[in-house]
Amino acid sequence: MDTTKKYISMCGQAKEIQDSHKPEEWDYCWAIENTDEDRPAKVNVISGTCTDCGHYGLGTDSIEPEGDRYTVLIWLPRQDQLQDMIKLVGDSIDLFILNDFNNFTQSIWRNFITMEQLWLAFVMCENYNKTWVETEQKWAKIQLNISTMITGKIEQTDL
Repeated sequence: MDTTKKYISMCGQAKEIQDSHKPEEWDYCWAIENTDEDRPAKVNVISGTCTDCGHYGLGTDSIEPEGDRYTVLIWLPRQDQLQDMIKLVGDSIDLFILNDFNNFTQSIWRNFITMEQLWLAFVMCENYNKTWVETEQKWAKIQLNISTMITGKIEQTDL
């Protein structure tokens, strides 16, 4: 699971994904503990699992908008959750989608260091027509031109 600063930033800026997600068990999130102490935010797992040593993860009851223990700042989707955001046929990813993903990765893979980053970039491109602009640390709408439509490659000038 990617917990790098870059992925946290990419997820935090992906408002379309953040706004549509309802927290569930085994989600990863960037959260801050609600205590009197000044603690930094950290990556946590949302889980309702209770063990002999106590509660594992945040617990589903502590992640509500007014949760008593934690304030979830950013949801960090796992690779399987990102793949679920792409149109599926039955229980598997459509071969056309895999072909699109392959073409997408040919031109852009060097910008990302994990599969979560790559899949998030693909989801944002396919579903929201956006691309990650590294220098600005934000998602930007892709302005398609005839060259982009023919080659399928997104150039910096298309932003």
